Amino acid sequence: MNVRIDNVPEVDPVQFQTIQQDRDFTDYFKVFFSDEMKDIIIESTNLAGKVLYEERWKDLNVIELNSFIGFLLYMGVVHDSKKSLNYLYNRIDGNKFYRAIMSKTRFLQIVNSLRFDKFAGERIKKERKKKAMEVDKVYTKKWKRRMRRKVMEITHISELQDEVLNEKLITNTQQWVDIVKATQNSESDSSSEEIEKEDENLVLEDEDENVNEESGLLDEESCVFDNKHYFL
Repeated sequence: MNVRIDNVPEVDPVQFQTIQQDRDFTDYFKVFFSDEMKDIIIESTNLAGKVLYEERWKDLNVIELNSFIGFLLYMGVVHDSKKSLNYLYNRIDGNKFYRAIMSKTRFLQIVNSLRFDKFAGERIKKERKKKAMEVDKVYTKKWKRRMRRKVMEITHISELQDEVLNEKLITNTQQWVDIVKATQNSESDSSSEEIEKEDENLVLEDEDENVNEESGLLDEESCVFDNKHYFL
C-alpha cells in the first residue's frame, strides 16, 4: 500500500563529527560535552552550590568537571556504580583511583549541586522558601494552639491568684481593724485608770489639808491653854 504524504518538511542531513586517530582521547569528550555545555553546567552548578553550601562551596572549574565526568565513566566501566562511596574510598579495600581524583566530601558536594540550567539557584531558593513556609504554617498552627492553652491556664491561675489576694486583703484588713480596736480599748482603759488615779490623789490631798487644819486648831488650843495656865 503506497501512501503519499504532502508537505513534508525538509530536514538537514545529520552531520557527524569525525575524530582523527592521531588526536587526543579528550576529543571524545567533546563529542558528548561541548565547551558551551560545560560552561552552562559549571555556571549552574556553582549557583546551586553557593545556595546549598554557602561559604563551604568552592567554585567548580573545567578541569574539576572533566575529572568528575571521568570519575563517573570509570565507575561504569569497572562496575562500581552500585557500590557505596565508603567502600570505594576505603584505604584497605577501596580503589586508589577515586581518592586520587577528589575527596569523598567534594564528590558529594558536586553530586548534590550538579545542575544544567542557570535558574537552578533561584529554584532551590524557592523550594527552600516553600518548604520553610509549609513547615512554618504547621509550626505556627501547632504553637498557636499551645499558646492559646497557655493563655487560658495563665488566665485561670491569675484569677485564682486574685481570689487568694482578695481573701488575704480581707483577712489582713480585719486583723488591722481588730488591732486598732484593741489599741483604742487599751488607750481608753489607760486613760480611765489615769483619771481614777488623779481622783484618788485629789482625795488624798483634801484629806491632808483637813488633817493640817485640825492640827492647826489643836496648836491654837494648846497656846490658849498655856496662856491660861500662865496667868493662873
